[in-house]
Amino acid sequence: MTSRTLQFYYTNDLHSHFANWSKVASYLKEKKRFHELQGTPYLLLDLGDHSDKVHPMTEGTVGKGNVQLLNELRYDYATIGNNEGITFSKKRTRRTLFRR
Repeated sequence: MTSRTLQFYYTNDLHSHFANWSKVASYLKEKKRFHELQGTPYLLLDLGDHSDKVHPMTEGTVGKGNVQLLNELRYDYATIGNNEGITFSKKRTRRTLFRR
């Protein structure tokens, strides 16, 4: 039996603090490129609390700007954290965070 390793990369609790987002994005792009060249499997996940109305972009786009950032990096999976559940209504969360 042959075993393979699956690499996980994740972000969580960003809370719309984008000061280091470009560094995070560069790091994740580099890792994804490495695994694609090596042919090794990986998953990119966001574990929630990405959005917070503390940032004008999140407030002004009702979270769509946050979703765009995740989509640009082609996250494999993302979940809603308690902050998204508190900050956005259930109807708004479903409409904003689950549609590309």
